[in-house]
Amino acid sequence: MIQFEKIQSCLLLMVFFIPIILIPITDAGHAPGNISDKLNLPVEIKTDPPLPMLWRAVNFTPVLPKNTQLININWDIEGDNSPGNITASHVFTEPKVYTVEFSGTDRNGRQYKGTKSLNFTLMPGDILFAYDPTDDLTPGEFNRIGIYVGGDAVNVIESGIKNITVSWFLHPVSEGAAWGRVKNISPSEITKVIDFVNEKTAENSPFDYESINPLHLSKQADGPSWYCSELVWAAYLNATRGRIDLDSETITYPPGYAKLVKGDAVFTDEIRKSPHLTILGMWRSSQNQSSK
Repeated sequence: MIQFEKIQSCLLLMVFFIPIILIPITDAGHAPGNISDKLNLPVEIKTDPPLPMLWRAVNFTPVLPKNTQLININWDIEGDNSPGNITASHVFTEPKVYTVEFSGTDRNGRQYKGTKSLNFTLMPGDILFAYDPTDDLTPGEFNRIGIYVGGDAVNVIESGIKNITVSWFLHPVSEGAAWGRVKNISPSEITKVIDFVNEKTAENSPFDYESINPLHLSKQADGPSWYCSELVWAAYLNATRGRIDLDSETITYPPGYAKLVKGDAVFTDEIRKSPHLTILGMWRSSQNQSSK
């Protein structure tokens, strides 16, 4: 009996002397000292507009957890550091790939980091669109069009066919711009597109004023003269042997204009809306957003 009482006493002593370990919890529910909870928390970076465009301001905003307050913020855009602001803005001027980097630290020492890649690399055959406010006759949201042929050259037809620089085509006279790429086309067909417009440039083909006369609008796959959208449409139609017809037939003519229209032409905005085309970027002046 005495031995049993001794065993009881020992067990009670063991219970009372078991150490109690308390683990303090931070406000975020993480144990202190857990470095992995503090470093390189991934952050998504959103752009405004969602489809950025060259030569126009692009705004960047990090997508952070709700109620996150940062005490240190830094943006690195094209080597341009922008500390302190939760949002950043930048104008990109060269057709290439850019990397935007964001970093920030909250009051608990957690670090947030994010990167976003913007690919403004033009490829030969890409179609560029612009809006010229001085042209009030061409229906649609965009009224200038050209094919990027490589280097810093866009093939266009104004008074005649010629190559101009990308920046001159999109800036500064334009109040809007877009950039598209034709789907499901082979490299050899792209080469034929470029060869077609280069051949017409070498021939110094004039502007086709007669075909855009409202009394008898027309388009032709080949001929002695061209208007801008007709040349782009014909280049792809010929290069693909009719497989890719960029005329989407979606134009709504301005009031009073439709009564004069007899025939069929291909307009810049019809090409922009073609199901054969992927739009990779677009910008439009806030003063003139409505589609015609």
